[in-house]
Amino acid sequence: MQMISRTTWEQVQLAASVGDLKDDHYQLLLNVSAMMELLVEKGVLSREEIRHKAAFLDGDASAGAADAYLRFTSSHSVDRL
Repeated sequence: MQMISRTTWEQVQLAASVGDLKDDHYQLLLNVSAMMELLVEKGVLSREEIRHKAAFLDGDASAGAADAYLRFTSSHSVDRL
C-alpha cells in the first residue's frame, strides 16, 4: 500500500514539473518573440536575417549551441551603448 502512495506522489510531482517547464517555455518564447519584433521594428535586423540565422543554427545544431553563438557574435559587430 505504501508503494502505491509513493508512486502516485512521484507522478503528481512529475506532472507539476512538466507544468512548470511549459510555463517557462512559454515565457521564454514570449520574450524572444518580443525582442525579435523590437529588433525588426527598430531596423536593427530584418525578418529575413533572422530566418537565415535560425536556419543556419538549426542546420549546425550538432556543433552545439555555445559554438554557434560564438560564431554568430564574432561575425557580427554589435554597437554597445
